[in-house]
Amino acid sequence: EPIELEIISALNDEQRNMRAGEISALIDTTHQMVGHRTSKLKEMGLVDKEQDSDGKMRSRLTPRCEATYFSTVER
Repeated sequence: EPIELEIISALNDEQRNMRAGEISALIDTTHQMVGHRTSKLKEMGLVDKEQDSDGKMRSRLTPRCEATYFSTVER
């Protein structure tokens, strides 16, 4: 889905753990949509979600996602 690619692209660009609201501001959608889609991406093994010290959920790319979508091939 295009929205899921936008989410993983935003996480890759920022290179940090992010809340749904932060991601949604970057890709112009609602934080509810981002939260729902990051849960789906977590089930697929592409995103990890964990609570920070404030009790808020933050998402980050898994090594599998980085290798699949963002690895560079040297020739």
